[in-house]
Amino acid sequence: MATMSELNAEYHILKATHERLIEERAVLHTTDANGAAFQDHAHRTRLYAAALETYLVKLDTRRQELSRRNGPSAGTAAR
Repeated sequence: MATMSELNAEYHILKATHERLIEERAVLHTTDANGAAFQDHAHRTRLYAAALETYLVKLDTRRQELSRRNGPSAGTAAR
C-alpha cells in the first residue's frame, strides 16, 4: 500500500497535468481554424482529461481512506 506522502505527490502531479489538459482544450476550441485536425486533437484531449479526472477521483478517495485510517493528524499534515 502506498504511503500518504506518495499518494499526495502522485495526486498533485496528476492534478497539474489535468489542469494543463483543460487549458489546452480551451486553446484548441478558440483556434479551431484548421478543421478536422484540431477537432481530432481536441477530442483526444477531452478524452485524456476525462480519464485523468476519473483517476484523480479514485486517487483522492484512496488518500481520504488512508487519512481516516491514520487519524486526524495524518490527514491534516497531508493537505
